[in-house]
Amino acid sequence: MRRVVGVVPDDQLEIETRALAREMALSATYSLALAKKMFHSMAVPTLEMLLETECLASAIVRLTHDHREAVNAFKEKRPPNFLGK
Repeated sequence: MRRVVGVVPDDQLEIETRALAREMALSATYSLALAKKMFHSMAVPTLEMLLETECLASAIVRLTHDHREAVNAFKEKRPPNFLGK
């Protein structure tokens, strides 16, 4: 995802929110789901446990179609076509 959203005027909030939601929906949804799980796991007792969870999630993501598509799209300098797989 490339969009960085900061503070926006009230009249632009819905427009920015919809644009961000659209971008997220078109991105690598499997990776986003794992990232969400990572945020929830930040309550683990130790840093070591958190880093181990992150390492496992990274290994899983590297096996997905969307990861391969992202790498290929980057190499070919084109927008990725994510499938959520």
